[in-house]
Amino acid sequence: MKGPIRVLVVGGSQGARVLNQTLPQVAAKLGDTVTIWHQSGKGAQQTVEQAYAGRGNRSIR
Repeated sequence: MKGPIRVLVVGGSQGARVLNQTLPQVAAKLGDTVTIWHQSGKGAQQTVEQAYAGRGNRSIR
C-alpha cells in the first residue's frame, strides 16, 4: 500500500465505550505508522484524550 494510513474512529451510544477503551491501546502498538482521528462524545472526551496522551503517540487528532 502506498501513502499514509489514516483511521477515523466514530462510535455511538454503548458501542463507543469499547472503542474509547481499546483504541488508545491499539494506537500505542501501531505507533506512528498510522494517523488516527478519534471522535468521542463530550462525556468521554477528557478520558479519551488522557488515554492517548499517556501513550506518547503524536499521530492522534
